[in-house]
Parts: sequence; C-alpha cells; structure tokens
Amino acid sequence: LPPPEAALPGGDGAAVAVLLANLLAVGPQLLQPAADKSVTAATSLRAVALSTARVLHAVVSLLPLSPFFPEALVGAGAGAGDDEDEVDEAACGSLGLTRLTLPPGAAAQLPAGLVEQVQGVTGAAGRQLINQLVSVLLPYKAPPAAPSSPVAAASAAAMLPAASGAPVLLGTSPPFSTSWMLSAQHGQQLPHSSSAPPSASALLEAAEAAHAVSELVWQLTQLPGQQQRVMLGLAVSADFVERMWWSFLRPARLAELYGIAWLPDLAAAAAGITSAGGCGGGGGGSPSGTFAPCSRTGSYTFPTSGGGSTGGATPMEIELPPAAAGAAGATAADGGGEGTALYGSGSAVGVISNACVWRPRVAEELGWLLPLAVCCSAFSAHISTATLEEFYGGAQRPLALQQLYDSGETEAGFLSMLRDGLWHVLWSEGENYHSPAGEALYAVLARTGGQLYGILYERNCRRQFCPTEAFHASALAPERFLTEAATSRSNAGREDGSSRVWQVLHHAPYLVPFADRARLFQMMVAKDREEHRAQEDVRALESGGLWDGGLGHRFVPIRRDQLLFDGFDRLNALGERLRGRVRISFIDAHGVPEAGVDGGGLFKDFMEELMRAGMSAQYGLFAANTAHQLYPNPAAMRVVEDAPRLLAFLGRMLGKAMYEGVLLELPLAGFFLKKFRGAHCDLNDLPTLDPDLYRSLLLLREHLQQAAAAAAAAAGSTAAAAGMGSSAGSSAAASPAGGTPEGSRHGGGEAAAALDLGLTFVVADDVAAALGDPGAEVELKPGGRNIPVTADNVREYMHRVAHYKLNISPRPAASAFLSGFYELIPRAWVSMFSGEELQALISGADSSLDLGDMRAHVEYAGGYHDDHPVIHCFWEALASFSPEQQGKLLKFVTSCSRAPLLGFRYLEPRLCIQMSGAMLDPSAPNRLPTASTCMNLLKLPPYRTSQQMRDKLLYAINAAAGFDLS
Repeated sequence: LPPPEAALPGGDGAAVAVLLANLLAVGPQLLQPAADKSVTAATSLRAVALSTARVLHAVVSLLPLSPFFPEALVGAGAGAGDDEDEVDEAACGSLGLTRLTLPPGAAAQLPAGLVEQVQGVTGAAGRQLINQLVSVLLPYKAPPAAPSSPVAAASAAAMLPAASGAPVLLGTSPPFSTSWMLSAQHGQQLPHSSSAPPSASALLEAAEAAHAVSELVWQLTQLPGQQQRVMLGLAVSADFVERMWWSFLRPARLAELYGIAWLPDLAAAAAGITSAGGCGGGGGGSPSGTFAPCSRTGSYTFPTSGGGSTGGATPMEIELPPAAAGAAGATAADGGGEGTALYGSGSAVGVISNACVWRPRVAEELGWLLPLAVCCSAFSAHISTATLEEFYGGAQRPLALQQLYDSGETEAGFLSMLRDGLWHVLWSEGENYHSPAGEALYAVLARTGGQLYGILYERNCRRQFCPTEAFHASALAPERFLTEAATSRSNAGREDGSSRVWQVLHHAPYLVPFADRARLFQMMVAKDREEHRAQEDVRALESGGLWDGGLGHRFVPIRRDQLLFDGFDRLNALGERLRGRVRISFIDAHGVPEAGVDGGGLFKDFMEELMRAGMSAQYGLFAANTAHQLYPNPAAMRVVEDAPRLLAFLGRMLGKAMYEGVLLELPLAGFFLKKFRGAHCDLNDLPTLDPDLYRSLLLLREHLQQAAAAAAAAAGSTAAAAGMGSSAGSSAAASPAGGTPEGSRHGGGEAAAALDLGLTFVVADDVAAALGDPGAEVELKPGGRNIPVTADNVREYMHRVAHYKLNISPRPAASAFLSGFYELIPRAWVSMFSGEELQALISGADSSLDLGDMRAHVEYAGGYHDDHPVIHCFWEALASFSPEQQGKLLKFVTSCSRAPLLGFRYLEPRLCIQMSGAMLDPSAPNRLPTASTCMNLLKLPPYRTSQQMRDKLLYAINAAAGFDLS
C-alpha cells in the first residue's frame, strides 16, 4: 500500500481496488507460456502463477464491498445476528485479513471506470486470469503419462511404505480392504491405474498449487451474489473439476490407498526450514502461526509493458506475503532448479520445484479437504445446468463416470473420496472442538460436498452408474446409529440438530442406507405419537373423562359421496389435535351408518378414499403428468374456491397418513417430491413435469447450435471467396456478385433464417390460460419480450423456462399443500430422503409380494399353525394368484395393496390368520373369509381343498362389499 502522504482518494481501500485493476490488466501477460518448454521455464511460470494467485487472494480479501459489490451490504446486515452460531464460511481459506472500507463520499472520487474494472474480477477479465492460473497450477486434464522408463517406475515403487510399516490412512470410512495395502506393499499399481503411486514431495507441491487456487476461488465466491457465476464459469470454461481431479485429488486419493503419509510433521518441518534458512513455496503468512515461519520478505514488481494497462492503472510495487516472496525470489535468483513430476513422468508439463515446504493453513485440514470442497461447489454448479445427456452421454462432463466410480477401483474414485471426506467432517470429527478456521472449513465441505452428494445420489437413482451401496459409509453399525439417533432428542421432544447424527442426516443423509433411515423415521414418528397420546390421556383423566379434544372417544361421521368436504369441515380445524386418535363412521347414500366399528381399519379406508378424491380431476386441485403422476395444480389457486385451505388440508391429511403408518397409493411427480425437502428444481427435473417440453428444448438448442455453425461456415467461405476475387482482378470485376458464389450467399441466408425462429424470453402463462386467456405470456427476465433466443443464449432460455415451470408457477399451490403437511411431519424428518425414497415411504414397496417374507412373519390363531392342512392350502392358493390378485388380498386384510416398506416384520400389528368356524362344522366351508383391517386379521374358514380356498378368496377380494360382507 502507498505511504500515507501519497494515499489515493479513498485511502487504502481505493489503493487495493487500483491494485486489483492492475492485476486484471497485466496478469494474463505474466502467465503467457514461454516458447521455451524446458523444466526451468515451466518452474518459473508456476512460481509466477503461485505469486499471482496469492496476491490476488489477499487483494480480494481486502477489497471494500461498496461501491464494487454493494448488494451484499444489505444482505450481510440483514443476516447478521439471525443465528449467532452460524459459521462464517468466509473464514475458510482466509488470510485472517480485515476487509477494508471506503470513507463516506470516497466512491465519487475514484478514478473513472475503476468500479467496472474491479467488477470484472468475476467477469470476462477475471475469468481469463483465473483460467490461466488453473491451467498452470492444475496442469492435468487427462490421465498423466506412465513412467517413461524402468528407472522411473522403480523410483515410484520405492516411494511406497515398507511392508512392516503401518499405513497412514486419513479420514477413511469405510475401512479399506487389505488387498489394496498388499498390492501397495509389493509395488503393484492399482487395477487399471493410469499412473504409478505419487511421491510425497510431488504431492506436497501439487497440494500447494491446489490450495492456492482453491483459496482464491473461495474468496471470490464470498463476494456478494457472485458464487454461482464464479463457480459455473470455473467449471465450464476452465475444466476446473477435471483439472483438480487429475492434478491433485486423484493423486491424493491414491496416496491414501497406498498408505503414503505425505503431509510433513509440523514441528519437524519448521525445524528443517529454520536450519535451511529459506521458506520455499508455502502458503501465505497466517496470524495463527500454522504456516512455516519465513526468515525474509520480498517484493515483486508487476510490469505493465505491452499496452496491457487499462483505466489509468499504473505499475505498483507491492510487498508479497513471505511465502509468495520466497517463490518470486527463487524465480529471480535461480530460475527454479530441478523439479519433480507428480507421477514420475519426464514431461516438462506440471513439473514443480522440490523446495516446497507447504503445510495446511489450519490444523484440521487433511491436505485435500478445501480443494475437494471447492471442486464440489464447481461440480454442483456445472451438473445443475448441464443436461442428462451431457452427464451420461459421450462427453460425460464435468467428470467421466468411470472417475466417479470404477468397478475395478472401487475406492479410487471421486465418489469414494467425497464419501470419506463427508464422513470425516460430519461424524469422525463431528463433535470435537475446532478452531474457527477449521470449523469454517468443515462447514463448507459439509454444505458443498453434501449438496453434490445428494445430486449424484439422485442421478444414480434415476440411472445407475454405481451400486447404491457405494454411497453408504459402513464404518458404523446400523444399530449403533439408530441408538445414537434415538438418544439425541432434546427436552422438547424434537431432534437435537447439533448432534453428529443429525448433522449427517441434514448434510449427507445418503451415507446411511435407506432401510436404516426409514427405520429411524418410523421410530421418530412412533415416539412422537406415543408422547402426544400420553398427554391426551392425561388431559382426559384430569377432566374426568369429559375432555374430547382429540376425538379419541367419539366418531366422526363422513358421507361417502362427500368425503372431501365432510373431512374438511370436521377435521381441518383440529390443528395439533389431529395427532391424536381419529375414528370414522361412514354414512351411506341413504343416510344410514355403515356396519363396522372403527378400530383403525375404517380410518385407513377413509384416508385412502379421501386422498384419492381430493387429488382427482373432479376438484381441480391436482394435475397429472403424462405418466399419471400427481402434483398441485398451479391454476387451482385462481380457479378453485378456497384452494389454499383445501390444499393445506390435503397436505395435512397426507402427513396424518404417514404419522399413522397408513400407506397410500398416490403416485406423485418427481419434481413435486423434491419440494418436500425444500430442494430447488432444475432443468433435469423437467421430464417429470412435461417430458415433451424437455425434448423440445433440447431440440431447440441443437437446432440453433447447428444453424450458428452453418452461418459461421457460410461467412467464412464468403470471406475466402471475396479474398480470392480481389486477387483475381478483372475476373472479380466481371462477376455481378463481386466474387461471392451464389451457393455461399444462399447457404448464409438459410443459416440466418434458421437462427431467427421468432422466440423471445417469454413463456405461456398456464394459469391465465386456465382462466380463458390462452395468449397470455410471462417474461422470463426483465425486458424478455425484446430479447431474441439465439445460439449464444439458448442455454439461459432453457433454464429460465424450466425454472418458471418447476419453481415459480407451482410455488403457491405447492407451498399451501406443504404447509399443512409440515404441521404433522417436520421437514427435517423427510429431508433425509430422495424423491424415490419418499414415494416409498408414502406408498410402500413398489414390488411384487414376497410370499416368503410374508409367511415368515405371519401369526396364527384359533387352532391354525404353519403345518396345518388348511394353511398349506392357503399358501398354495396365494402362490397361484397373479400379482394384482395378491395385492387385492393384501388390501382386503390390511387396507393397503402394497407390502410394508421394510417387510412384514415391521407391520403393526402383525399379520394374523385366524380360524373362522370349526374343522368339524360341515357348514364352515360355505362361509366367505372376512377381515379386520384394524388388526390386520384374516378370518379364514377351514376350506377342504386348494381349489375351494382359491375360489372363496377370489370371490371375497373382488366383491368389494366392505363391512357388510360376511
């Protein structure tokens, strides 16, 4: 910074802004690769890139937010104090510097154009500089070359730990198999591995570069409103995910698998540096003292030759952090010296200095957590804006599926590394004390890594690229997990969100198998139900039996032909009391109460019929996609009278069904299921709403891109023909087209016509169309009616259309429904399930009936037992039924045609078959079977033959006579 007497208007804050403008102007020139491809040149360029990244990191950390990024001042002020325990993510990778501010009135005195130049740090200028830094510091985009000679291969094998040494595995979960370690100890490569094991020294230097980039990128994302912009540009234009994986994360993962301890001992490293008298290329100085101490500082002048200066920015000599000065000094003094290739390759690309003594900035860092966290953020930004075809197809961006998970190297992929990192920060270290910077690091990885983990899990559910078990952490026995979850409840009866169990379930629930999460959900619901009903009984006793607020001792009359409105009138106002017992008395079309006393079975029947009626097209509250999956109708809020309250009531009753363990056969649309956990829907969810629109958008993009390519080719051929014509002289003059071939002009016209489809950034208003105005449109962005859709902005158009259709248009109706649902089932209880899993919780297992499981967990009464002849006939008859008939029998007995989610072992009460009549009664076989659905009880007469058993069962389950059948 300049001395006080030479201070710029605005003080130090203005000086930092000017310095940032200088960096954006001259940085790309500094990072131009030299014509000399030698090791010395590569090392020199790397040193300059490290210095540039560190200085840029410091400058961005000090940069005043106003007037350059003023919108965050409001956001930061509004959010301050809302949650005193909230972790400051800006502390992750921070230098510990205090952000500067401009004094009042200083913004008006800043040099002309400075604000726009500084804002360019997240725009085109900054993107160019960051892309260059990434390409230099993360040089690999593909598998590096194999060792160039037997000597190199032998050197790589020599880097492995001795067979007798205990391997050092960092943050591993689940434990690695011994076969990995045996192969490592014998110097063998992993199956299909593209490289020899990395050396510790090479890994240390790769970590230095990866952390320099990651710290800079993360500080850029902390600028208000810039995170998505920075991450998306980084992922798409710089191939950041691929470069980070191949240049550092994959070598670090292999080092873990081979048991290579590459992080230096802090005390030993510090002593070594002191005795050597140098500082190498470590990270910037830290107030916490976790970095190696340096014995000297230095300065580095950024030249502005070549006309690269913009907006009056002048050359400025700055004092670098000690580590950066060391790197710059080494470059100036000796050109770098010899280097070590990361994989033992002889290539000059990626060769790095042996002098590195880098260490993590915080003690909690394992060496790869911050790069992994930043990589996850970029990965999520890319994958949420790319199509399914780009993820699964030939390009497989941003990372090949085989690198996510390889069946030949199951523990060497990105997915396994992310799983272990999440388990480490959420569980292994979840309840330990951490420094503020370490806490911020863990919070960032939990959020960004957990978000990506969920996206990958849902993609895998849609179309598998790995076994589901690859997502599960097996380091903890399920029973222990459930026990710890059950004991982490607060005094208020709700879950303690700060415990490590609930941190896992909040950030990365898919570390836990679905069956265990489903059991936990059932445990939580059962516990809450017991507590509420115990309180209900106490209030009833205290009132002398007169209190009937929970409706547990009287019946609610419901007319079968008025299910929705009778249910709404009698149950909607109960509020919290809906958690109590509800008993139903059906009234038939003649006004007469139906036979049967509700012990639970009538209520289950009522719930199923109510939800089926409420979601039918008759009332217009719900709509269906082409797969007949349901979602709240966006038009209902303006078409249906009292729609918000009716939708909230239906949501409340779905919550009541799940609260009581009643399975409902309600197929819900995938994008709507995603909203239950508060997730944002993107383009790839559009097929679950309108698959035809999704395909049309893909075809539109393909058409515009092809037309743009054709137009560019036509323009090129026209320019070439014009050049040939001018050199031909009189021949060109004789041509009426001025030397332009007619075919070129015709082709260019066709391409231009193909590009002009008359589309703008508007979309049809479905709600207005339902009200009789089919021509109504909604702008997708301000001024969208005047913005044509072109090849350059077609991706933005696609995502804005999807955002409107999936998030904006259905928001009022979906929010009304979910507000009622959350009254009985808190969002935290369902946010740990994917859409497919939540559908299974609502509707049960979508599979054929498992007769073996059913028979293993059935009980008998009235004289029946498993070896009874009548029981043998029953199972023979049931085995002969079609899947549809088996479902009807299950519905006849339990009121639901689907098997219990976790099997018949968890059906409450247990399925029971009871003898109806006596074996010696000759009239008993003439009776029909009956059932008590509230008890899951089948009353089965003693039929003599399997055929008789089959006929009687089929008649009963198809008669649909309800409680009047006997």
